[in-house]
Amino acid sequence: MEVISLFRSLHAPHEAERVLAGRYLTDFSFEPWSSLRNKGNHSLRPSIQSYSDFLGRYGKLFDLERLRITPEDLKLARLATPSLPEEYQAGAVWPLAWHQLRRTGAVNMQASGLVSDASLQYQLKHVTRAMSLYYGQNHSRMRLEEKAHTLYVRTMYETLGRELQQLTSERFVSPHGDKRKAEIVRLISPEDAKKMIGLAKKGAVACRPIILGVCSSREPCPYGGIDNIAHCGGGDSVDAKPCPDVLYDSERLGAVDDLEHVLKERLVTAQDGSPLMESLMAQQRSVASFRRVVGSANGR
Repeated sequence: MEVISLFRSLHAPHEAERVLAGRYLTDFSFEPWSSLRNKGNHSLRPSIQSYSDFLGRYGKLFDLERLRITPEDLKLARLATPSLPEEYQAGAVWPLAWHQLRRTGAVNMQASGLVSDASLQYQLKHVTRAMSLYYGQNHSRMRLEEKAHTLYVRTMYETLGRELQQLTSERFVSPHGDKRKAEIVRLISPEDAKKMIGLAKKGAVACRPIILGVCSSREPCPYGGIDNIAHCGGGDSVDAKPCPDVLYDSERLGAVDDLEHVLKERLVTAQDGSPLMESLMAQQRSVASFRRVVGSANGR
């Protein structure tokens, strides 16, 4: 890919050649035989064609019959990902994406027993080892005996159902007031455990633990809430508001105290004006929001 990128730069227009000094492995097409010479904005990173597009553009590259989901494929996929959408059905063609190759590779490398955790982390370019282990953990799920897996999933939903019932208690408060909390818990019945388990299975309600309490969003959160609480408590900026999907847990006060201690320690060595210092200060503002809301709810 480096050789191809270098070759393409040799035939790039003069104005593009200056920008391409720091070449990408996947670059614009400038080959002399190219029917459509690229005339786009060369200062932008070239977009990569989606994996699924290759099915349409190159009809002989894949055999569609080999890409159809078999009952055994579906069984293994649901063992690895119980929340797999209903669109994945036996007989349908697998929807392909580049990220699937990365994840499948991680799962297979960890399942093989031949690739060390350090090598897996290097291949995936992860900052921490824990990220790589989380990425490839599905290999162990596929090795679970089926009955054990069924019991595990059922117990998981029962536990989630009990956690959902607790959200209606005074222990949890919304930084946006009682009205917002009522909107979040409107489907939750503190008495009907069976109904709560059903809601959890359907994904109609969510209860994801975070440092400040729980997140009720049913969508993946790009901000985390475990390793960074800046967005959860509205610490992103001085006048920002807490996330509308968060419920503060008054019993998390000890964990928040520990976090605040760590933030103060790291601020001592953080460089003035650095992104790290801004992140730490943003999290401190979120901690202050948590204390203010929980203290007010408890009459402090």
